[in-house]
Amino acid sequence: MIQHAASGSLVTAVDRSIEANRASGRSALSLPCPESLDRTSSFPSKLFLSDILSALSSILRAMYQTIAEEAWDLVHSLATQCVSEQGLGSMSPAPYDTAWVAMTEKRGEDGRSRPLFPEAYEYLKQTQSPDGSWAAETSDADGIINTLAALLALKKQEKQLEAARADNEQRCRAAENALHRMLGTWDLDATDRVGLEVLVPNLLKLLEAEGVSGPSAQSIYVLF
Repeated sequence: MIQHAASGSLVTAVDRSIEANRASGRSALSLPCPESLDRTSSFPSKLFLSDILSALSSILRAMYQTIAEEAWDLVHSLATQCVSEQGLGSMSPAPYDTAWVAMTEKRGEDGRSRPLFPEAYEYLKQTQSPDGSWAAETSDADGIINTLAALLALKKQEKQLEAARADNEQRCRAAENALHRMLGTWDLDATDRVGLEVLVPNLLKLLEAEGVSGPSAQSIYVLF
């Protein structure tokens, strides 16, 4: 629709420009009509290049302004309809993502690495289930990768902070027991998550490096 309107506007603008230049006696750029063209066509035999460019520029500016105004109106409409306290949207935290944030480190002036977001560890501890897992309502697979990542984060915190060791020891033991139980009852045939064949074995390898015993990564690869 925009192209059709633009084409009509261009023809009108060019025709008016041609008539104006003819009346003023300005020189024109001649475009011979090829023999193959219909000579009864209303296509003008003389076009003024500067006027064509000027007309095109005006049309493009008008089209851009119209599109920009419509886009702004759409954004404004969405913003005014949003009455949530979270503004334009919100996203609930997830144990898996938070665990990786917790393991993000920075090196201090003394050369030692410390957690960049220590509050992420507090979230993991507050959301650990009584059975030791970080189960998910969505699927067993999500609960498994949540527990794997959260356990890995707590084991790394133990290594970094002596004060965290006593608090984390019981949590990690409960998480390991939960992980054994979850992996033992996991129904792979009912799992439709993409990438678990990479995530689960790699997380198990990282846990093995932290001294956590459990199913080997190779045995998990075989299952997939």
